[in-house]
Amino acid sequence: MGSPLLQMLPKIKQAKQMLGAIQNPQMAINQIMQSNPQINQVISQYGSVDGAINALCKQQGIDVNEFLDALK
Repeated sequence: MGSPLLQMLPKIKQAKQMLGAIQNPQMAINQIMQSNPQINQVISQYGSVDGAINALCKQQGIDVNEFLDALK
């Protein structure tokens, strides 16, 4: 079955390609956050984007450093 990160890699790579194609990624991320209140709720719950990423990776059994490396 593989690790949760390996299972997510295709989606991570797809998201990375989509963000790479956007001329202003920060604006796109802000727009996504505004249109999806759940994202803002999760970020608020954990205090920051980094805190949310760390907590969600931990919940899924994913090493946060491996996850961040997969985004590079």
